[in-house]
Amino acid sequence: MNVRYFHWLIKPRNNEEGTTGTTGPISILLLILAIYLLSASGRVGISDAGSMLELSRSALHGQFNISESATHVIGADGKPYCHYGILTSLIWIPFVLLGRLAHSFWPIIAQSQWEEFFVSFSLCFVVVAILGYLAWEWQRLGVDNRNIRKYLLVVGFTTMLWPFAKIPMSEPLMALGLFAAYCHWQRSSSSPKHAMAAGLWLGIALLSRKQAQAVIPVMLLAFLFIPQAKATLSRFMFLLCGMAPSVLIQLAYNQHRWGSPFVEKYAGAESLKLPGITDWATRCFLLLFGDYCGFFVYNILLLIILVLGFCEWRKRHLHLLIFVIILTLSQVIFIAQFPFWLQGITFGPRYFLYFIPFLALGVAYLPSALTGLQRGLLYSSVAIAIAIQFLGVCTDPLAAFWRRELYERPDSSIFMARFHEIQRQVGLDKTPPDMDKPNAKIYWTHPTFQTPDFWWWHAWYMLKETNGRHVIPPFE
Repeated sequence: MNVRYFHWLIKPRNNEEGTTGTTGPISILLLILAIYLLSASGRVGISDAGSMLELSRSALHGQFNISESATHVIGADGKPYCHYGILTSLIWIPFVLLGRLAHSFWPIIAQSQWEEFFVSFSLCFVVVAILGYLAWEWQRLGVDNRNIRKYLLVVGFTTMLWPFAKIPMSEPLMALGLFAAYCHWQRSSSSPKHAMAAGLWLGIALLSRKQAQAVIPVMLLAFLFIPQAKATLSRFMFLLCGMAPSVLIQLAYNQHRWGSPFVEKYAGAESLKLPGITDWATRCFLLLFGDYCGFFVYNILLLIILVLGFCEWRKRHLHLLIFVIILTLSQVIFIAQFPFWLQGITFGPRYFLYFIPFLALGVAYLPSALTGLQRGLLYSSVAIAIAIQFLGVCTDPLAAFWRRELYERPDSSIFMARFHEIQRQVGLDKTPPDMDKPNAKIYWTHPTFQTPDFWWWHAWYMLKETNGRHVIPPFE
């Protein structure tokens, strides 16, 4: 795609409608990136992320099978394979190489730790790219440049984008692919290059996470009916051509792993059993409003924005509002059927991370003059949302997950687990699932569970406790 499309990020064109001010939002994006980088943990502590990292290491040797010690699914050839999309692992390769380069200069730290250190920064850039596209779309919707800068700070630190800039998973890359595709398609009537770019970004989403296979058809149907960019046959063909290479890569990757291009496997999906209607409806409600994985609990500001801007959104762009609602509800209903609908070791509903940029479009429809009550509701929700995200940023999701499993009811709030994790050290009287007592003690007393989960804090703790002679023992 041509970088001139993003010229306005640095300095908006004088004749662009809805832009005021002398500088674009690039300075705010760089500030957000700097804070995200400071928030990184410097390690990869989640098993699914470890599986993707193992694939990155294997890919450097021209292989796609991974170690049996990592989370895996057995392939058609009897070898263990990562069940996640391949693209996140490929993107991590340069960061793995940086880790190996750093190890050559400072070998006292294990090579695997150096690799994890650099990989932990990778998604910061992906999340900032999502915000960059969001700013681009706000500009198209007529938001002035001064407000775009403010809104970037708000969305960047009041939604799950902040915690997921540091949690090494595949959801941010899928979110970027889906939302960037939407942004380019909205401009495809002006140039077929945008239609091609939309297809390329959908392909990126497809290769990053298999969940995209359930989202992309919804988006393609929407592309056919969005009035401002209603698809013509030629533009739709450009989109499909842009997406075709990724489809072929995914089919070949499936053939290599599972022996068929049309087979998908996922660890734990073997126990899939459709819930009853009542259970299904309950799960859908909890996925939106539950205190463990409710999307609008972890992103409360987006709910307030949707409520305050609903009437104006419906009046100006009803088709876009309907699209966002369908995109949201269809995937909630889809995810609710799976046994892993609670979404495991994470902060909030990670499967719905891509909802955030679409719902954040609602700031373009906020009333120009808020009442005192509306202003108070908006400002208080901003303060609450920042506190929620900071809670997710400064604690390790693995320790919080285990604490919830051991000390609380299985369906209790993960917020309570995280508050407990901050307030006191993790006790040694109970053992994590599937772990014997000695290993449990190693995990519970590990410094990464006893200190705020920031790379610079871990480094300071390491040097303080060992006088620089040793490093924090890695998880094995």
